[in-house]
Amino acid sequence: MKLIEFYPQNTIPITNIQIERFSINIEFFNSKLPLGMNKYEIQNTLLDSSVVVLGCGGLGSHIILELAAIGIGNLTIVDFDEIELSNLNRQIL
Repeated sequence: MKLIEFYPQNTIPITNIQIERFSINIEFFNSKLPLGMNKYEIQNTLLDSSVVVLGCGGLGSHIILELAAIGIGNLTIVDFDEIELSNLNRQIL
């Protein structure tokens, strides 16, 4: 029935450090995946992903923070504005 997952160390596609760092993500994926699917592959896909974010303002900076936290491997940030003192209360980057 595959109620207990066992993956020998050499078949897990991510490192032990990544498993520890993303343990909450991995357990979330485990709760949503159909039986028999590899929860580590989902995190590995995120680590191999690239995302371009256009704009690093109030909304963009929060989105970038969340993408980095979930484990997106490559983030490219494009913003042509200059930082203004009045925007610092909502821009976290």
